[in-house]
Amino acid sequence: MTPEGGPSQVSAEAGPPSRQPLWELREISKSFPGVQALDRVSIALHSGQIHALVGENGSGKSTLAKVLTGAHQPDSGEIRFGGALVTLPHPTAARARGVAAIYQEFSLVPTLSVAENICLGHLPSMGPALLVDWTRMRQHARNVLEQLGIRINVETPVQALSVAEQQLVEIAKAISADSQLLIMDEPTTALALDETQRLHDLIRRLARRGGAILYISHRLHEIMGLADRVTVLKDGRVVATRASRDMDLNTVVRLMVACSPKTSTSIASTSRSDSPRTQQEMTSVSSALVLVTPWPNSWSHSAACAWRSLGRCSCTGPSEVFRVRGCCQPLR
Repeated sequence: MTPEGGPSQVSAEAGPPSRQPLWELREISKSFPGVQALDRVSIALHSGQIHALVGENGSGKSTLAKVLTGAHQPDSGEIRFGGALVTLPHPTAARARGVAAIYQEFSLVPTLSVAENICLGHLPSMGPALLVDWTRMRQHARNVLEQLGIRINVETPVQALSVAEQQLVEIAKAISADSQLLIMDEPTTALALDETQRLHDLIRRLARRGGAILYISHRLHEIMGLADRVTVLKDGRVVATRASRDMDLNTVVRLMVACSPKTSTSIASTSRSDSPRTQQEMTSVSSALVLVTPWPNSWSHSAACAWRSLGRCSCTGPSEVFRVRGCCQPLR
């Protein structure tokens, strides 16, 4: 077992994984009118491994996830499961093969209990009338939560839970359906620091149990301490796939925005400024790759504008809320 706060045990292996990938995408391309969302993208996902997928907005991360969940059909390329060529014509086909996705918008029913949400879609039944077996349902939900180390009353309505607790219920719901691949798209956006750490601890436990995790996030500082491997996307193409131990934050930033090593070094130097406010602003920029823009400015600043605007923030105090692509947080 690895120390808390670091990648799972798989990352201690030398070189890339040699075993058969659980899921593999080969030369996947997908286009929409006027947009080439994915351009010959290849990625391999292994059991027991946390694989991070990073890139700027519009780089193709969500499209890639939706190809794996059967929501989008690729124009070309192959999808392989356990080495065998498969097709995923719809989300039901993906779920049948153990693929579950957790998005920023939860799929829970607020008025139903935790147990009902966890078992939704596969409620246990009894008798010839196929009535719901409420006792078995609650016990099954308790077993799932216990396996994950989650302490939540299964009879509590979901609408009474905190955002962090609802996130945990989403994960329990996915695991209860015997998911082998868990796709998490920006799971920590609405979580506080301690809640994020709790979620990461749970993700590590899932990986140690043999699950494959595809983790999508703009928060690079989280990824570098969590993932075993990192794939960087830019403009629908794979820029690099490496073990996380072979990359640092500056390398990932440079790959994502395609800036020069000199520019990346300059960014890192500025982030070590003695000014607490400047340091936190720079950390946020490095994590999200987008300018921390004062409220209520536009969300659409490009990364190039971010670099040009550094050090000229118009904030009026440490409590002002800033917008970061994929992350809204106050400066403290």
